[in-house]
Parts: sequence; structure tokens; C-alpha cells
Amino acid sequence: MKQGGNTSSLQQQSYHHPQQQQQQQQQPQQWERRRPLLKTDMPWTDLIGESGLYTGETDDNGEPNGMGKMRYHDGSILEGEWCHGELQRRREGG
Repeated sequence: MKQGGNTSSLQQQSYHHPQQQQQQQQQPQQWERRRPLLKTDMPWTDLIGESGLYTGETDDNGEPNGMGKMRYHDGSILEGEWCHGELQRRREGG
């Protein structure tokens, strides 16, 4: 007589709650979340209220995030690394 030879089909199947399966399917792969979105001449108003056109990388919310350039309506240009709408590091010599 064999012991443990008979296993029910329920024991062989793994059960996942329907909400867990749906959440797993909706989550983008890790590399997709990090890929920057590129925008050209996107209207943008900075944190001090100055407006212009932004060209560069943005986050999922459409805020400047990554390398980019802001051309203000007065003609001045700021270029560098942005983090969620705020210039963090200005690019030198450009």
C-alpha cells in the first residue's frame, strides 16, 4: 500500500484570490515604471509662477522629471535635472 500517493486535485492547484490576480495583472513591469516620458514644448508654470515651455523628461503625472530645458516667456532658459516639477541641478555650459 502506498502512502501519500493520492493527492486531491485541490491540493495540486494553487488558489489565487480574484482581486490579487487582477492587481498583479494591472501592475506594470518594473522597467516600464522607470522609463521617462518625453515632452516637447509642453506649457509649464514653475513653482514661483513663471510660465514657459518645457522640453524633456516627465514623470507619470506630466511634471518635469529628469533632464530637460525650460524656455520662459521672457526669453530666459533653464536647463538641467528636474525632480517632480522643480529644477534640482542646473546644467553648466549649455
